[in-house]
Amino acid sequence: MIAAELGTTEWILASVVVALVVTIAVLAWAETVIGRTTRARAAAMVDRQGRRAERVLRLATNPKRFVNVMLLLTLMLQLIEATLVGVLGTRLFGPLGLVVATALNVVVVFVLAEAAPKTWALDHPDSAIQAAPLVEFLAGIPPLRWLSSALIRLTNVLLPGKGRRAGPYFSDEEIVHFATDLVEADAIDEEERDLIESVLGFGDTLVREVMVPRPEMITVAGDMDLDEAIDVALRRGVTRMPVHEGDADDIATVVNIKDALRRVRGGEGGTKVASVAAPALLVPETIAVNRVLPQMRNARTHMAIVFDEHGGTAGLVTMEDLLEELVGEIEDESDRAEPLALPRGDESMLLRGSLSIDDANEYLEEHLSLRRVEPLPEGDWDSVGGLIVEQLGRPADVGDEVEADAYRLTVREMRGRRIMWVLVESVPDAAHPPPPTDPATPDDDSAGIDDGDRSDERNDEHG
Repeated sequence: MIAAELGTTEWILASVVVALVVTIAVLAWAETVIGRTTRARAAAMVDRQGRRAERVLRLATNPKRFVNVMLLLTLMLQLIEATLVGVLGTRLFGPLGLVVATALNVVVVFVLAEAAPKTWALDHPDSAIQAAPLVEFLAGIPPLRWLSSALIRLTNVLLPGKGRRAGPYFSDEEIVHFATDLVEADAIDEEERDLIESVLGFGDTLVREVMVPRPEMITVAGDMDLDEAIDVALRRGVTRMPVHEGDADDIATVVNIKDALRRVRGGEGGTKVASVAAPALLVPETIAVNRVLPQMRNARTHMAIVFDEHGGTAGLVTMEDLLEELVGEIEDESDRAEPLALPRGDESMLLRGSLSIDDANEYLEEHLSLRRVEPLPEGDWDSVGGLIVEQLGRPADVGDEVEADAYRLTVREMRGRRIMWVLVESVPDAAHPPPPTDPATPDDDSAGIDDGDRSDERNDEHG
């Protein structure tokens, strides 16, 4: 069909279409730049720009005021613009013009009215100051506000629910993935990414997973002389010790060696420990570590006694233990450098029996170049030694072996009933044959097993 002459009506339609495309682009920019502005960023704008940015802060504080209105208005204008484009195409080129005009309109609207303004908004976040007056004005128009509210109520009738409340907008996993992307883009360091992940997982860790277990606790009796208690503290390198009255289940106080030293220097060396001991903070072993930290702060103490479900003493936890969950091992000049894991040349590792499953898996992933590095299984146990005892179903002995998924665990050293060192080896199978053995593999004695344990270090608190 031959195109009709471009008359007055067609010129008017074309002008209205162009105006609508421009308006839609402006709305897309305004909605995007305001919607992506957090309260923290808006507050920073107020600090920098003063009163000019107060509108941005008001909108960022209550996004529900404008989001629905802006989306509704944009949709209405897009529908009107698409209809007018169809009418204009039909008037100019007939039925075929409708198809051509619609196809071209999709490209034009997507590029000029959606992608371009939204991209510009993301690249210029401070333009929220210019967008805020327009958004606030449109959000305050009564008919638009009433209509959007009515449509939301209708939606709730069809799909019952109140929708997402304000935040959180990202899951923990999404935040970690985002932080990983920032590391790859050199925007943050690997250590900062690890700290973010530690903070997010802080509330998922139970006290029993980080505590010093009862067998490793260094305690003193309440009727012990202060001189003797100070000798114990100096010998074991600790500054605080739980005080028991008869047995380790009867712990209600903690002695600070600084207080004991003040008494001794004042000529009261024969005084008993109980006279200077302070009440202990008691926490259950199933409480999350993020709840213990505020309790310690409020109680002004650096140590808490952990009790089990039967009321008995399960162990102790210090402020240092909790902070190490966030920033890793904290050592000072008085800490003995005792390894937790010893890689060997034959693609195996020696691990401390007290090492947590999470930490053990990190060592396996970091130090072993196995053809498959799979995690140790998790369950009701918290440590490598606990995994072995659970698999055996009885107390362990030196030489006991268990298989846990892809690994063989062998008890190499015991102290009483405690598993001190465990040899972890990959279990070969047909799909994953073992790597060739290094002839220079050191024997067990050369692996560097130390008879000391970490109880001195973990029971210490230099606060």
